[in-house]
Amino acid sequence: ITMIIEFDSQSTRFRKNTIKKFTKYLSKQSVSFEVQTDPEAQEKTWKIWSAISELTTHNFGGAKSLPVLTDAAVPPERLSDFLSGLHSVFAKHKLPIAVWGSALSGNLQARPM
Repeated sequence: ITMIIEFDSQSTRFRKNTIKKFTKYLSKQSVSFEVQTDPEAQEKTWKIWSAISELTTHNFGGAKSLPVLTDAAVPPERLSDFLSGLHSVFAKHKLPIAVWGSALSGNLQARPM
């Protein structure tokens, strides 16, 4: 699972404090992460994020993904439970899934691959 998380507060101080807290939290988890503060690196990351939707529409070995979940509204505090459940449903049918969107607003897209 790859997540791109953006802290988009207008307040530089708030962003720095939030990133510091989130980095501390992630450091205690079994995950690898990277914090990007360089505008060029951020731009490259967002180009990759923007390409996800387009890539999921391509035909791979005769199979094509279908948009089964578009603009799902999930309360951010329930996001973890929702994603776990979503992955469980697709794993049961042996279907890999791509999920992307905005965690802050809880707006998600999902396509089986």
